[in-house]
Amino acid sequence: MLQRMESFDLLRPRIDVTEIGEEVKSWEAKGRIEAAVSVVSGRTAEQNQALRISSTHRAITHDDVRTGDKFGGYIVDYAIPGRRFTQLFLTREDAL
Repeated sequence: MLQRMESFDLLRPRIDVTEIGEEVKSWEAKGRIEAAVSVVSGRTAEQNQALRISSTHRAITHDDVRTGDKFGGYIVDYAIPGRRFTQLFLTREDAL
């Protein structure tokens, strides 16, 4: 999987409040990341008593990626930081 690392532009959500108190969500560029993305095979929903993740793809990366970020047409549903890699559960943006 590490041989399939690709470079992506990382976008982080930013919420601005207008003069009338309305929250407007925009995306702020945070640089480039290297990630290996793969399609989830088998069950697309993993269930735990506290957390339910319905992701279509998974990825691993060395970079700082957080829940809610987006890159390469994917939105990060959940990020699990580890010692060497961060595991990401992703949903295709066009699937929403």
